[in-house]
Formats: sequence, structure tokens, C-alpha cells
Amino acid sequence: MKARKNMFGILVGTYLALLGVIFSVNWGFALDYPTKPIEVIVPYAPGGGADLAARIFVSKLPEFIGQPVVVVNKPGGGSVLGALYVAKAKPDGYTLLAPSQSSVILSPITKGDIGYKPDDFEPICNFDDTPDVLTVKSDAPWKTLNDFIAEAKRSPGKLTFSSSGTFTTTHIPVELLASKAGIKLTHIPSSGSGPAAIALLGGHVQMCSSTLPSQLPHIRAGSIRPLAVTTLRRIKELPDTPTLIELGYNIKMIVWHGLFAPKGTSKQIIDKVYSSVKTMYDRNKQEIDSKLEKMGSAPNVIGPKEFADLLKEEYDASLAVYKLLGKTDK
Repeated sequence: MKARKNMFGILVGTYLALLGVIFSVNWGFALDYPTKPIEVIVPYAPGGGADLAARIFVSKLPEFIGQPVVVVNKPGGGSVLGALYVAKAKPDGYTLLAPSQSSVILSPITKGDIGYKPDDFEPICNFDDTPDVLTVKSDAPWKTLNDFIAEAKRSPGKLTFSSSGTFTTTHIPVELLASKAGIKLTHIPSSGSGPAAIALLGGHVQMCSSTLPSQLPHIRAGSIRPLAVTTLRRIKELPDTPTLIELGYNIKMIVWHGLFAPKGTSKQIIDKVYSSVKTMYDRNKQEIDSKLEKMGSAPNVIGPKEFADLLKEEYDASLAVYKLLGKTDK
């Protein structure tokens, strides 16, 4: 009997010792990250919205995460090359991705087999949101979006609109609007947000769907009139412009910029990076908000779970539009 008790005691002691080793290894792992510089890959050329947002948030991050954080631009393939580089990287927290949805949502839907899928990334956090604005020329006869829709019903397919390109975040909401309103519009894609606004100013289209930064100077100058924004709530820069949701169309689409890790990155690392970004933002809020406002964006720092929910909702909406446009290979 005594021998059995001794054996039981030895087994219990060994078990507890093993648990201690396991927990100390896991806890030590969480505390040890990071031990070397972190690369943040921006899959676009320098100077764009994703690049600027990443640099705004990353510039002060070393102080809070304890290691240098370096932004590296890897453009190419319509933002696919940089995203693929991160998707194939070791999931150790030292190679992260700072894209917009074009890389991780739209390209996997529209470009076929590109080497990665949306779930090949772990969402860490969102940085900011850039709204899309539907506009017409200031001398156009349509004072409201309802006026424009009424005209489109009278003349199916006659009215045209520009966007930053086919199946972009500026194209999708108008196709959704046309479907929900029962109208037909003709899409004239441009090579970017700026050219889309220029197409409207030049009278080549009747409406423009483009990002706020590309249109705000023209709105302020009085050359174009905003009809609606695609955000959940009205935006500070255009307080008198209604949202599509207010007008009865359940459509929300923003250009976001965020941070991702390769699939398989541990929760400890994800949480460490997010908490560092959040603390950094909270302590530098006024400065960061001011920089974002100058580029026409609004801060929206949300964590992994909320960001993942947003991504799922947006993927489903984008896929629905893809099928609406006659694409049935998904």
C-alpha cells in the first residue's frame, strides 16, 4: 500500500512538473516576441493610401513593441506579389502584411489561382477607413441621389459612372445600388481614383464613384456635388451628405487599411502586435488622427475578432457582386 502511495506521489509530481515546463515555455514564448526587427510588407508602390497608413502607424510602433519595425514596399501583380510573399512566409510574427481589401479579398475572388486565399492570413487589426463618395458635376440637374436614380429609371443604361477600376471598392457599391434600385447604369472604369474624378469633371461620365481624398478638393472648390457616401455613418468632411443606408439602400463599403500575419501565427503574437498598435494609437491619437484626416481617412483601430467579422461580411458582399456581374466561376 505504501509503495502504491509513493508511486502515485511520483506520478503526480512528474505530471505537475511537466505542466510547469509547458506553461513556462508558452509564457516565455509570449514574452520573448519580438527579439528581432519586424518587416511590414506593403503590396503597393510608395505613396498610396495603404503605404501612407502603414507608415503613420508603424513610425512610433518600435517604442511600444520593443524592436524596429520596417515598412517594405513589394508592389506588382495588382498587389498580389507582396501578399503572396507574406502568405508563404514563416508564421513567426516577423513578416506582416499591410494591405487594403484589394489584396486579401478582391484579388482572390477575381484573379483565379494566385497562390493564396483570404484565409491564408490571420487578421491583426484595422488601421483606418477611407470612404467612397458618389458625386455628379455641380451643374448637373440631379440634386440628390434619388433624382439620379429617377433619371436612370427613365433611361435605362443611358447614364454612365466612373470608378477606379472594374471590381474595385469604388465599383462594387454602385453595382449593388443599381441592383437594389432596379436601374441599369453603364460603367466606365478608370485607371485609379484620381482619373475617375477627372472623367466626371471632363463630362465623360454623369456620376463618379471614387474615394474621398481624390474628390474632396473638387467638392471644396464647388466643381462637383456629393450625393451619397458609402460609410455606416455620415462623415466629418461632408456632414450634409447622406449615407446610402440612410437613403434606404443597405450598402456599406469603405477602403480599409489593416495588418495581417501569415496563417498559423500564434494567438500570443497576434495579441502582442495588436495590443502594441492599440497602445501606440491611444497615446498618439491626436497626431495620428490629424495625419489621417489630411489624407482623407478616418481612424478605425479594431482588433482581430472584430476585423475578422468585417472581412467575412465584405467577402460575402464582394462575391455576391462578382456573381451579379455574370461571373459564375466561384
